[in-house]
Amino acid sequence: MSRPVALFIDSPGGPLDTIAGNNDVTTFLNDRFHSIFRVASDEPPSLRFYSADGCLLAGPLLPSSPGDFIALANEVVQKPDAAGHSATHFSLACPR
Repeated sequence: MSRPVALFIDSPGGPLDTIAGNNDVTTFLNDRFHSIFRVASDEPPSLRFYSADGCLLAGPLLPSSPGDFIALANEVVQKPDAAGHSATHFSLACPR
């Protein structure tokens, strides 16, 4: 994988699950991110962005709307560390 990762932590039907299901958000994610959804009933919903090699770029965040998500994600993809990294699988063990 070489695109940044969008890690969604939420329960089915939760606020981030709903935002991720929006057509514009889905298209944006498919074009620019590798998306991972983790179901967590013991954590509040949150969104985190990582480089492909597992370094935190932003978060935890809780966007309030699809437009808010797209604005936050646009900021992330413009960060220098968002590009130029790759990994065979996603890990939170940032090598830098």
